[in-house]
Amino acid sequence: AEYMGSGALATPQDFETVAAELEPGLEQTYLGTSPRKLVPGTRFIHTASEFPGWRLIPGHCEMSFLKNPPQRQFFYAHVPNESPGGETPLIDYRQVWRELRPETRQRFLDGKIRYVRHYFDERIGSWNPLHMKSWQAMFNTTDAATAERKAQDAGFTVHWYGSQFGSASGLMKLTHVMETMRHHPETGEEVWFNHMNVLHSRSTELEAAFSAQHLRSWRYVILHYIFRGLIAAQRALYGADALGHHVTRADGEEFPEADVLELWQAVWRNTRVAPHEQYDVVLLDNARVGHARQPYSGRRSILTTWTN
Repeated sequence: AEYMGSGALATPQDFETVAAELEPGLEQTYLGTSPRKLVPGTRFIHTASEFPGWRLIPGHCEMSFLKNPPQRQFFYAHVPNESPGGETPLIDYRQVWRELRPETRQRFLDGKIRYVRHYFDERIGSWNPLHMKSWQAMFNTTDAATAERKAQDAGFTVHWYGSQFGSASGLMKLTHVMETMRHHPETGEEVWFNHMNVLHSRSTELEAAFSAQHLRSWRYVILHYIFRGLIAAQRALYGADALGHHVTRADGEEFPEADVLELWQAVWRNTRVAPHEQYDVVLLDNARVGHARQPYSGRRSILTTWTN
């Protein structure tokens, strides 16, 4: 990660100009899990997330579930939050992989990772607070057939449920299988590189515990137990594959709980949290360094762009 404190970048347009000079070939296509908006007056600058401030975002490398994820990512503190929290923690996933026990690493390598994600239909809405976003927002279209084609082009298997508007509509379920580890494209080093920390069904529950300690907040202690109970109830009623999002081994079996907890502890040990300063810019090596978001209240505007 490279930190660039620059009070001269007072607008998103300034940020876009500098980012394009440093990393030509900025991307517009976004297939990530957080809702985002393109910033008016720019071609490549997006809000980092449109999730409400109370919702934490676990650590991950940007779009790590794609075959060709971004190699670099910028963050720009246009308006840092004034309240506690709201930081963008950074995680060294190379070191995370190194700190896992050899037998744990081997189980992750052998099992691979199967992603299960559900995207709701904006015309129907969603009761599930852990659904990420609509398929319309995910694929930037209101046409279900176009969304399905884009999903298949990205390597995802598509299933539709609860159709009210034709055969291809309703709740969109995406599944696909990938490796849990990748070699860094420049150094060849092994890196924990996948979206388990975001998409495992226990991610919100576990990250709420981290936020409770970081913010010294009883609210997130309570949310930790609320989300634990919510996920347990959904599992009992509908099964793991019907959750808003989840990951399993390639064969559909669950990862051992001890391995999941060992992973999260390694992530927390290798997480660094620092407050934003206005107009600061951070450039991340997305092939190794992940990011997250701590919850906050009040105003906050962190912007982002990325490149291959």
